[in-house]
Amino acid sequence: MAPIHKLSCCIHNTLLMKQAVKLLLWFVIVLSLSTACADEEPAKRPNILFAISDDQSFAHTSFAGSRFVNTPAFDRVASNGIFFKNCYAGSPGCAPSRSSIVTGRYHWQNEQAGQHAAGWFKKYVPFVDMLSANGYHTGRTGKGVSPFKYGEDPLRSEDAAGKAYNEIRYEEGSADDERFANGINSLNYAANFKQFMEEREEGEPFFFWYGATEPHRRFEKDSWKRHGKSLDNVDVPAFLPDHEVVRGDLLDYAVEIEWFDLHLMRMIEYLEEIEELENTIIIVTSDNGMAFPRAKANAYEYGVHVPMAISYPEDFPEGRVVADPIS
Repeated sequence: MAPIHKLSCCIHNTLLMKQAVKLLLWFVIVLSLSTACADEEPAKRPNILFAISDDQSFAHTSFAGSRFVNTPAFDRVASNGIFFKNCYAGSPGCAPSRSSIVTGRYHWQNEQAGQHAAGWFKKYVPFVDMLSANGYHTGRTGKGVSPFKYGEDPLRSEDAAGKAYNEIRYEEGSADDERFANGINSLNYAANFKQFMEEREEGEPFFFWYGATEPHRRFEKDSWKRHGKSLDNVDVPAFLPDHEVVRGDLLDYAVEIEWFDLHLMRMIEYLEEIEELENTIIIVTSDNGMAFPRAKANAYEYGVHVPMAISYPEDFPEGRVVADPIS
């Protein structure tokens, strides 16, 4: 194949991938904002729970076949809906990737709001604002669209993921401090989600951003030893040295993924309890790959290839696996 033809094919495939992303984003937004005709009963709009971990590569869910990470909540979403095998982050770094998620644009199109720790100007409108303006109860817990600088005009005053629900925390040393390891956030994500839901008006659809700060480093060294994990089960990527120190570090990373997944499961079970699960679109992904050499902050596979699953029990068929690339 001639070099020019190869380049043409590459560009064509990239455009196709981006088109698929735009269609997916607009599908979710249009589905959420749409109502029936004026002379009909208004359509019941779907709720949306968006769960995003912080630095998790595509291979590290039990649904994807990992032997050392156990993710029953992710597996449930993937089994009951659509599992995307080839989801690629907009950037191998958190801030630009998150800016792409909420604006549907390439991060470089967002100028300062596509950079790390820069100012977020008002003109970059996240889809969360669109949902809020159209009758959705919106909010977040944990890490939102960050790290960005929010503040006075011309900056946006509120995080682009919406109002924070971060009041309920674990107290270190208390009887109810169930955290798996040192370094795990003190936020009780699931309890904050429940508080958010209790503030919702009856019948009001919701959008909630569950942004865990796990499995972002720092990890507690050897926390895996308290969780019955084994060095023998670790699949070490070929670009890392296969050494027991590396295996242990990967297990400590796995412990934090499982904390993120635990709180996601509690949210799912709560939705089931209040009979809202059937009408809730659940999207689970990560902002970029794991915080290891040749992964996060690098545009190699483990830096940009992330997990992705979407379920919507009321409307999506279950058990579908999509190999087409999305972003």
